[in-house]
Amino acid sequence: MKDTVAQEIDQVDRERLWNRAYEELARQKADSVAWKDYLDEIAVFDRLAGDGLEGEVPYYTPEEEREIIANAGLTRHFLS
Repeated sequence: MKDTVAQEIDQVDRERLWNRAYEELARQKADSVAWKDYLDEIAVFDRLAGDGLEGEVPYYTPEEEREIIANAGLTRHFLS
């Protein structure tokens, strides 16, 4: 019983974390200046990765990504 309760608490904590992240991302998307700053910052990190995989096919298809997210119990996809 104790393990079941602990697992449920962990699940709720994960959902709260991701929901807060999605809410923050939505807030940024609603502010065009903040959203552009965010995308610019992401672009800098993408260039710094230097992994040489720029022309590679993505590891997962969009359908597989949706399935992974659904199976993880997440309520929203942050790229929507």
